[in-house]
Amino acid sequence: VGAFCVLLTTVLSGVAGTSRLMADAMAVMGLIDAKDFGQRLRFIRLFVVLSLTLSATAFWLFENPPAMLLITSSLIAALMYPILGIGVLYLRHFKIDPRIAPGTGITIWLWVCGLAFAVISPGGILLVFYLRL
Repeated sequence: VGAFCVLLTTVLSGVAGTSRLMADAMAVMGLIDAKDFGQRLRFIRLFVVLSLTLSATAFWLFENPPAMLLITSSLIAALMYPILGIGVLYLRHFKIDPRIAPGTGITIWLWVCGLAFAVISPGGILLVFYLRL
């Protein structure tokens, strides 16, 4: 019961934070209008409903529900990492004031980390599915 409560609150808080982060990231990248609060709120609600539906489905479908809540929240996080990595690179090159732009060394490490996020997370998901099948 304790594990269920801990993992459930982790999923709920993760979904709440990630949905807002995604809406802000999409607004910064110009995919949705940053000034249109209604559009951002619709995206947040859609992401929350989809994420929680996925978590609830995993809870009822699988043999070990607490483990599946952990796996589901980890899967959602792993899907978010490439978006975050690419978002950081986008912000670095297109939305930063040149007067405060980081130097070459930092930019190289941003590329290394951004590409690592974009490759390792989906690769890890595929590896888990490959090893399970």
